[in-house]
Formats: sequence, C-alpha cells, structure tokens
Amino acid sequence: VKSKPIVQEEKPRKNSPNLRLPKSDPPMLVLARLRFLLEYGGEPWPPPSSSERDNDSPKSKPRPNLLPPSHLLYANSECIAVFCKTGRWATLQASIFLHSSTVGNVKQTATLAMFLSAQTVTVPASGFWGFFGGTTTVSLFTAQPWLVPALVGGGMVYVGIPTLMLWKAKERWGDTEKKLNHAFWSMSDSDVTVEMIRCYSGLDSS
Repeated sequence: VKSKPIVQEEKPRKNSPNLRLPKSDPPMLVLARLRFLLEYGGEPWPPPSSSERDNDSPKSKPRPNLLPPSHLLYANSECIAVFCKTGRWATLQASIFLHSSTVGNVKQTATLAMFLSAQTVTVPASGFWGFFGGTTTVSLFTAQPWLVPALVGGGMVYVGIPTLMLWKAKERWGDTEKKLNHAFWSMSDSDVTVEMIRCYSGLDSS
C-alpha cells in the first residue's frame, strides 16, 4: 500500500500587512465613467447655461475644464485609469515615489548625523598644558557647535519637502475626485444607477 504524501497547509502569517489595491467596480460602471470622461472631460464644468452662452463676452472669465490639466503628480494617465476602474483619483506611482523619498531622506539624515557625531578633532588644551602647546581631543560638535542647528535645519527641509508634496498631492487628488464623482453621477443615466443597485445589493449572485 502506497502511503500518500503529507501536504502541510501554509498558514497565513499573522504579522503580514494586508496590502491590497482598490477593488475594481463592475464593468458597466467602468465603461460609463470612461464614456463620461471622453464626452465631458475637455468641456468646461459646470457647463454654462443657455443664458450665459447667449450673453457670452470676451471679458467673461473662462471656466476650467472638467479634467484638470496634465501634471506629473496631480493629474496623469494613471489617475484617469484609476478613476475609471475605482472612482478614486490617485496615482500609485507618485505616492510610492514620495513615500520612498521621505523614508530614504530620513535614513540619509540619520546616517549623516551618526557619522558626524562619531568624528573627533584635536584642539589646543586649556589651562597650563595649552600654554606649552598641549592638545586634547573633543567631538566635532563640541569644536563646531554651528553644525548642530545646520544639521537639524537641513534635515527638516530634506525630509519635509517630499512629505509636504505628498500632503498637497492628496489634497488635490481629493478635490478632483469629489468634483469628478459629483459631475459623473449628476450626468449618468438611470440604467447605470439601476445596474449598480443590482450589483451591490447581491441580486445577481444567484
């Protein structure tokens, strides 16, 4: 009788982080968002009324388009793809870049501080022995105290710039996401709403 090999099931790690990308919406909603951006993305929003069109003058302030102008961090092709798939306006590439830049700058600043704190310099000794040319060894920060505020200030700027850029980018992403979702659902057909109710209510699970 041949014995069956024992297969050990791999247990999930308790400490492993649960990192998942946003789940994609149903295909009908994805296509509806895509058609909406193709039709209204380059148009001014909110659309001008008929009276405003009749009274249009060269001095009137032009309204911005629904889609923001192309930008490396705030509005790129990935933002449009993520919005069509999930309804969220964000770019994973820019977020990872700014996060990694912040972490990398923290490590470099800490390494530089540890390196400088371990350095020593030779200075003339104080008192009687210094009068005869005696010397002593002190730390670099003791001999050059101006390095401490320079290191702290430079580190704050070096670490703070990508952090502030990420905060500003998240704020811009949120504003654009709110504007696009409001415009989409105000202009969407009733068929899209009915399909979303049917999908998310579980009526199509049978």
